Amino acid sequence: TIPDDEIERAFLYADYGLPVKVPITTLMGGNAPYTMAGILAQATAEFMGCTTILQTIKPGMPVWYYALFQSLDMSTGGVQYTSAELQALFAAVAQVSRHCKIPPTTTCTTSSSCQAQQTIFNLTQGTLFNTMLGVGEQGGSGLDGNNAYSPHSLILQNEIMDYAKRILRGCDISDATLGVDAICQVAMGKKEYVSAPHTLKHLRT
Repeated sequence: TIPDDEIERAFLYADYGLPVKVPITTLMGGNAPYTMAGILAQATAEFMGCTTILQTIKPGMPVWYYALFQSLDMSTGGVQYTSAELQALFAAVAQVSRHCKIPPTTTCTTSSSCQAQQTIFNLTQGTLFNTMLGVGEQGGSGLDGNNAYSPHSLILQNEIMDYAKRILRGCDISDATLGVDAICQVAMGKKEYVSAPHTLKHLRT
């Protein structure tokens, strides 16, 4: 079901021509089945249903598939935001989004409450994995599981995002960057690149 106030908000978005994130907040074992296939089936059905309503209100209204997948930790009652299973579900959302030609957005940058080293691992692998999937918007930075907000996590995430952005930029391939002259110099007897003009020119770039 969709509450009346959500429908009223949808009409307001349509009046102003605003794009809408269709928020699918599923909690495995809470408000969704405790299997990967089950949560994906329910989330996809909810997304398609909400999108149908939005397109009925205003045909052509831009939407995102906004997936916030979580799992309920039955031993503590806490919420897990990051796991291999949830990452696989984000991959499925990216596939569904591409099939529907709708951009995905995820909350993979949220970590589960855990030790610092595991938090760093969760944040990094989640961010990079979804970056490689082509997810253009990733939310949840600064959120740390059941602690709700963590400035430390936000600082870490800022560095991780810079790392991911650098990967996306790839490398510039040109006559200057290929360094063929430098390679030839070493091949002809120079023996090292440390003092090569090519190294001095590019080491800070």
